[in-house]
Formats: sequence, structure tokens, C-alpha cells
Amino acid sequence: MTSDPSGSTAYERAGRYLLGFFVLALTVVFSNFFWLVEHPERIFPVSPPSAASLRLELAGYVLQMAIGLWLSVALVFDVARWRRAAVVLWPLTLTLYLAPLPTARQELSLAPALLVAGLLFWELARTLDRATREAD
Repeated sequence: MTSDPSGSTAYERAGRYLLGFFVLALTVVFSNFFWLVEHPERIFPVSPPSAASLRLELAGYVLQMAIGLWLSVALVFDVARWRRAAVVLWPLTLTLYLAPLPTARQELSLAPALLVAGLLFWELARTLDRATREAD
């Protein structure tokens, strides 16, 4: 494999490119199911979320779009500025965004799905960290 002046191989660049498009796709998906997060009582037998969790969700909604878009642009176009910060902040904004969803304690039937989602999210965060650490 050939390498560019920054020292990354074409395989690493292609991996970051695909990872950037995956982050973009997740950002779009998370941005389009706003109603589910804001009104979980329509699907799950739980009480409506509190006003505080809805404010956290609104902040997370806006921030996950902004930071997710920047992270995907930074990965696809190999922009180093604020890329590492976006890798740390994007999962935090997703946590804020998903605050109104019921926990496994509130709805036990969600426990397996939450476990799988948590493991997949952890792996994504680890992959993003590794990809941006190698590039910087």
C-alpha cells in the first residue's frame, strides 16, 4: 500500500472514509426519529418524560446533528481540526438525546435491546477513537 505524507495507508484512509459515511447515516437516522424519543409513552408502557429530560433531549438533538455532521465531514475529507473533540462529544450528545427513553429498570423487556445497543455503541466509539488517534 502506498502512503501519503501524513503516514496513513490507503486502507486506513478508506476505513475512515467509510466510518465517516456510517456516522453521517447514524446522524440522519437519529435526527429522523425525534418523535419516538420525545414520546416513548406511545410505544412503551411508561409515563411521559419529565420536562428536564425533554430539555436534555432537545439539546442532544441539536448537538448530535451538528457534531455528527462535523465528525462525518472530518472523517470523509480528512480534516484534523476538532476531529478528536468530535469523537468524544458525539457519544455524549447522543446520550443527552436519548435521555427520555425508558431504562431497563422501567421496562424490563428492553433490557436485551439496550445491552446489544450499548455494546454496538461502545464498539463504534472504540473504532472512532482508534481511527482518529492513528490519523492524528
